[in-house]
Parts: sequence; structure tokens; C-alpha cells
Amino acid sequence: MSGGGFAGLTVQAARRALAARLRDDGIESPDLDARLLVGAALRLDLTGLAVQAERRVTADEAAAIEGFARRRIAGWLSQAGVRQPAVPNRAGVG
Repeated sequence: MSGGGFAGLTVQAARRALAARLRDDGIESPDLDARLLVGAALRLDLTGLAVQAERRVTADEAAAIEGFARRRIAGWLSQAGVRQPAVPNRAGVG
């Protein structure tokens, strides 16, 4: 899904779509991660996500969600051993 895939969706629908994508990619906590990522991309806390649930996501916001999603999935894949992480983790093992 490109960033444009989230554009025009409601905030709630974008969060649900991202959760489904993260679930399909094997993320262990897809609903929580989607809530945090959409919230960060839109600069909304949990209350803001609830209050603005029915508003439409803009193209710029959709691109931000997509960027966060790609980084989250890439991080998960590297932790799962699918590829080497680009930067050592905090423990210095990488």
C-alpha cells in the first residue's frame, strides 16, 4: 500500500487498515502499533484519535503513516532475522 492508500480514509479506517497490514506482516501487537504510528504521524494522542476518528487523512499525513509503517515492518523483519539491522541495537549487538 502506498502512502496514497491511506489518503482519504478516515483516521479510524486508516488505523484499522494499518493494523491489518501489520498483522499480515507478523507484527505481534498490530492494533497497538497502528494506534501509536497513526497517532505519531497525525500528531494526535489517544483522545485526539478518538475525537478525530471520522475526519479524512490528507495525502501528506498518509505519506507519514506509510513511512512509519515501512520502518516498523523493516524493524520487525530485522529482529526476526530476515535481514541484518542497519544500526546495532541499544545493547550493542547487531
